Amino acid sequence: MGKSNRIIPNELIPKRLDAEYYEKPYRHTEQLIRCFENVTTLEKVRLDKVPIRRGIDMPKIISKANSPVLVTIASFEEPGINFDGLERIERKQHDAFHGSALEAGDLIVAMGGYPGRAAICPPNTPASNIGRHTARVVIDLEKADKYYIWAFIRSTPGTLQFAREVTGSVQAGINLEDLREVLISEPHRTVQTYIGDKVRQAERLRERSRDFADKINFLILTNDIQEALEIRELKCNRPKVEDIELRLDPKYYNRRAMGVSKACSQKSTPISNLIISVSNGFEHRQFVKEGFPYITVSEVSSGRLNLDNAPQISSSVQVPVKARICSCCVLVVRTGSIGTAVKVYQEEKMLLLAAI
Repeated sequence: MGKSNRIIPNELIPKRLDAEYYEKPYRHTEQLIRCFENVTTLEKVRLDKVPIRRGIDMPKIISKANSPVLVTIASFEEPGINFDGLERIERKQHDAFHGSALEAGDLIVAMGGYPGRAAICPPNTPASNIGRHTARVVIDLEKADKYYIWAFIRSTPGTLQFAREVTGSVQAGINLEDLREVLISEPHRTVQTYIGDKVRQAERLRERSRDFADKINFLILTNDIQEALEIRELKCNRPKVEDIELRLDPKYYNRRAMGVSKACSQKSTPISNLIISVSNGFEHRQFVKEGFPYITVSEVSSGRLNLDNAPQISSSVQVPVKARICSCCVLVVRTGSIGTAVKVYQEEKMLLLAAI
């Protein structure tokens, strides 16, 4: 049975006569935002001399080092951007699309595929540009706190506002004209600063985390391992007889993987020599609203343990000892995000999926 929604004529917008635009969650969100004394838009908070621009239609990808980077939505690492491994474009094309060339502090917003995704260019932003599915917004700091604007876009009301403006069926996305007019609640500047400071603090902590990761890699990655990581991959490989083990699947004898394994074996020890035990969890698919957290790959794939949306198992379930974890444990993913390792700090009772 189909669902219906009745609206009054004066709520209709001539340019938007598609039924999805008037769904209750969208209308309710708009009403909540308009309850604020002040409401603004991206067009109103931008720097007057810098219009909102979308990126390059057909970027010309090259492999030349030091060329400008093409920032994609997938590279957004809240609230900033991860520039590692991004493709590069011609300098000439980058200069031609100077209106979408990124600078530190710019707000970039997804226009297609990912409603509500946004990022702020970090201080170390290299020469870079964006594609046509992303828009560049330079916020006027006299009008709004850019980190507050980012936080609002990433909030549920903000995401719903962007999702509502999506049009098209073959290649859905937000028109630049509609993007400019997305509603944003505008609380007192003190409130904006307070929220923005929380985001800035999170950004500093993330940067500190990256610095620690770099220091750890510096200690762990010896010259032999670095050289092994630079081994070129080929479509075929002919291992030596003495390298053949019980594994007969081709991917096990990948040239780079074999090189890293040999480099590690020179100054390493098996995990079993460093720990008390290794075990996996158990399979369970009957969940309840309240119980014990059941850790799946989703809860650790980000690189940290996040139990906010973890499924719950009833306390009456008989759980094997191997699936009980505590703050002495380290979780290592065996499927999906293979190799992701997370240290457990919480002391609360948790249960473990077999895939970890």
